[in-house]
Amino acid sequence: YDGTPVYRTREEEGEWLELDPLIRMRAFLASRGMDTEGIEAEVKEKTKKAMSAAIDQLENTPLPPRDKVYRATQDKLSPRLIAQLHEEQRNAGEETTPIADEDRLIIGEEPVIEGETAAMTLVEALNSALDHAMDQRENTLILGEDVGREGGVFRVTAGLYEKYGRERMLDTPLCEIGIAGAAVGMAIAGARPVVEIEFGGFSYTSFDQIVFHIARFPWRTFGAFKMPIVIRMPGGGGHEGYEGHSDAPEAFYAHAPGGLNVIYPSNPRDAKGLLASALNSDDPCVFIEPVAQYFERQEGVPVEHYEIPIGKARIARDGGDVTIVAYGNAVGIAEKAALTLESDGVSTEIIDLRTLKPWDEETVIDSVAKTGRLVVVHEAPVSGGLGAEIIATVMEKAGDRLFSPPARVAHADMVWAPAKMEPYSMIEPSRVVDAVNTVMED
Repeated sequence: YDGTPVYRTREEEGEWLELDPLIRMRAFLASRGMDTEGIEAEVKEKTKKAMSAAIDQLENTPLPPRDKVYRATQDKLSPRLIAQLHEEQRNAGEETTPIADEDRLIIGEEPVIEGETAAMTLVEALNSALDHAMDQRENTLILGEDVGREGGVFRVTAGLYEKYGRERMLDTPLCEIGIAGAAVGMAIAGARPVVEIEFGGFSYTSFDQIVFHIARFPWRTFGAFKMPIVIRMPGGGGHEGYEGHSDAPEAFYAHAPGGLNVIYPSNPRDAKGLLASALNSDDPCVFIEPVAQYFERQEGVPVEHYEIPIGKARIARDGGDVTIVAYGNAVGIAEKAALTLESDGVSTEIIDLRTLKPWDEETVIDSVAKTGRLVVVHEAPVSGGLGAEIIATVMEKAGDRLFSPPARVAHADMVWAPAKMEPYSMIEPSRVVDAVNTVMED
């Protein structure tokens, strides 16, 4: 109540008071001849004592060490989060705490994967990773709109309903906030949910559950509950989708405080290995898939199970004159631009980030230190995007190695153009070429 009936009339309040479960329970018990007043007084007194004891205990409990608060946030702390912890400790005059390997996200070298390979589309590669996770852990389940019988709007979950059944392949109503919220409860109960959001733009209605609950629950419960949830969604354009079908929401999720990882691969091989890592992690993950690449087939995808480390970038192309940092569908755009630039005598190094949170600062800075020039490419709007974060970090840590100001190639701060208007929004390789030529002039 706010003290006055601002939101509803007194009559409406009276109608709902008649439905109040406490009042109804009191009447039910009284009708059975029970001492409702005595029971209620006893419950109130017990509750009051329990609350007072809890408050007294809290007031007399010293603050936990700063490092334990950080370690409650994520199962595996990223290098950046560890650096932020140590900076806070130094500023507070505290001793910096070493982080043990079991609490650290170790971004090692990508393993050499041997054995049979095959040509796969992005859809087939993702399906393979999901199939392996479902087979290995009975508490892994998939929920979302049309993920079961239909096999997903892009058929990423095709065949899994027949193999694992309706109790693990859950077709849900069209309610993204309900889907993500259900995953929270499932994770608390010990499951490992995989949430499918049909398009990245549709995830906005589930934003509260993803950012305020999934990303924060381990911190909120001081590590008592993990959130091993993977939230899959297509992102970006290239398919003439209607409004909301081509949004690129990655910066929203990368900005979220808490233990949420954000992954955005560009090709089938990386997608399979990165999804396998996300499915095996006890930290939650937003996994964005470049919708334009869903049915592009790539040779050399390992058939057997493998994992690609979260947080490790890939050097997609070696070069010495300029560094282009991209992810998702923008990697292919950058590669096309690099071919044009090569004919003009410009050697381009392309870094495929693959993971956006935590992103591989070391690989990017090493490349910029070699080339002295930087261009960042992404399909999301330019303002407040990942490009700004990457450039800011490079300027902080290696700005003296740059020969010219960095450049961003991204979408305008506009809604992605739908359907047949989509060419207005697509980032053409020529824009990347122009940006590279600009940074090469200085």
